Amino acid sequence: MSQINDAFGRPLFEAMRGTPPPSWEQTCLKLSEEKRELQSDVNELKELVEYLQDRIKLLKSTGDELLEWLKDGTISDSNYRLLANAWQRAKENKR
Repeated sequence: MSQINDAFGRPLFEAMRGTPPPSWEQTCLKLSEEKRELQSDVNELKELVEYLQDRIKLLKSTGDELLEWLKDGTISDSNYRLLANAWQRAKENKR
């Protein structure tokens, strides 16, 4: 037999026994605290995204510099073209 809950998630029979439900103010305070916690999580995720975007930019520029360094004849032209094409595909996230 399934259990029926009141608006606050408590079993209905407990609510009927006289356990008073939280006041409107208590409910608002609880929701406000939950909102602050969620906003904190959102802010942490935003900071993480910004950090990762900066790392991606750094990796891209480092790869570009490495490719320029190899351009001076360190490797053959055909190998350079293969590397350059592979690097371009990697930057564009293609396989």
